[in-house]
Amino acid sequence: MPRQKRTTAVKQAEETTEAAVTTPTDPSETPAEPDLSDPSPEEPTPESENTSTTHTEDDPDAHYQIIIERGEAAKLSPRAEGNIYFQLVRHDKEDRVYVRIDGNDGGGLHSREWIEMMTVVDTLREQADKAFKSTLLKTCIVGKSANNASFLAAILRAPGLELIKASEKSPFIHVLTEDFEQAAQAVLDRMPE
Repeated sequence: MPRQKRTTAVKQAEETTEAAVTTPTDPSETPAEPDLSDPSPEEPTPESENTSTTHTEDDPDAHYQIIIERGEAAKLSPRAEGNIYFQLVRHDKEDRVYVRIDGNDGGGLHSREWIEMMTVVDTLREQADKAFKSTLLKTCIVGKSANNASFLAAILRAPGLELIKASEKSPFIHVLTEDFEQAAQAVLDRMPE
């Protein structure tokens, strides 16, 4: 008896499923098929796309003049291999210097935004007589990648910038260099060659 009830229930379920997948006979009930012959206006077509013209407004890097094309900075950890790469630029309209994390050996993710050096220098000035962690630099960066602050700290130690150095206590704790004010002014005054 229990076996017959199960079989009847299975048959009823199959009939219900069959009825649900059966194509309706009324054309108003069938879903309209998309017209693939007419491309939507959001998707560019070869005719509407003009790749030979470059507009300055479309290029977010158009007003940045290169000071350092590909700088190299050692990673913070003495055991880490490879480098952090960066660019240093001057914005020709704002007349301000920016830095960008441009890459790294090892694959850690990071943001590629332009970071204003004056903001970085002002943040560092507040730490004149005390040691600090890389997380202090998070306030200078819009992107939220976990690596941004430590990569920026490594860059700020790099030759050509040398605004901070490792503290005596730990390679992950920073202090300002002895000539911080002169080094900071030199970075802020740098011009493209």
